[in-house]
Amino acid sequence: MLQAILASAVASACPAPVAGRPIAMPVVDRDDNFFAMPRTSTGITLTLYTDSGGGGPFIFSDTASRLGVSGKTARLTFACDAWIPTDGPFGIVSASIRSGLPMPGEQIDGLLGGRWFDGKTWTWDYPGRQLWLRATGDVPQVAPAHAVTLHFQTSMGEHTTGFARIEAGIDGTIYSFLLDTGARTDITAAAQHDGNFPSASFAASFISKTIADGWHRAHPSWPYITDAERTTHAAMIQVPEVTVAGYTVGPAWFTVRPDKNFATFMSQYMDAPVVGALGGPVLSQFRLTVDYHAERAYFERQ
Repeated sequence: MLQAILASAVASACPAPVAGRPIAMPVVDRDDNFFAMPRTSTGITLTLYTDSGGGGPFIFSDTASRLGVSGKTARLTFACDAWIPTDGPFGIVSASIRSGLPMPGEQIDGLLGGRWFDGKTWTWDYPGRQLWLRATGDVPQVAPAHAVTLHFQTSMGEHTTGFARIEAGIDGTIYSFLLDTGARTDITAAAQHDGNFPSASFAASFISKTIADGWHRAHPSWPYITDAERTTHAAMIQVPEVTVAGYTVGPAWFTVRPDKNFATFMSQYMDAPVVGALGGPVLSQFRLTVDYHAERAYFERQ
């Protein structure tokens, strides 16, 4: 009991961000995905996959055993020099789930998803390879075209999941996407060679198969790799340009997903249907600040 009280006191003393002085989270950037590396108040460093389009926060059951906790949830406190915010308990899930994540060799301890990000203001500084926690409403000054409204499913005036919908234009059409900083793919050696990728596991964007097939028929010259993803055998297609928040960037690869993954599954958690997920291949061009409370995103490009 005394240890828990002391740990809580340490956590409450950790500095909070103030306007103009964001706090750098303890993260490493691996191929445009951020892995948080907080250290618990008992001295154990965790590796937590951050994913704005994912569930959680949760830790795996073998991590819970290492931390000496059991049950369905765990309350964690962190040392102030390697600190992340926690508003509630972490779920404890089966370690077998880890094997289904597209990150071979990454022995992660858990996941920080949409609910963890929700309600706060964050900057994913892709060029600087850093994730910043900002004071609520502390956002950069950008031209109006580079600040866009995000859309969330709500109930009783509250976000249900923390999953943000964002719009982007490709080939003259505006599509709705899940804003997905954790989207990731693991490809075959042949696909890595054909696409000249520097590694086989990296941040991804996803697109529904019907749309990808339409792009491929209309633009057979766009690079297209069949049987690209290691576990799903999904194809990948490279689009020349993506327009988002008044910027046009590209080219950008999209990994193909069955239509039902978004039309049926993901869309049920969104305010409106989405056809894919916008991730690292596009977002890595920016410093992206998201004010979850105000439902706004701010894009800065060097």
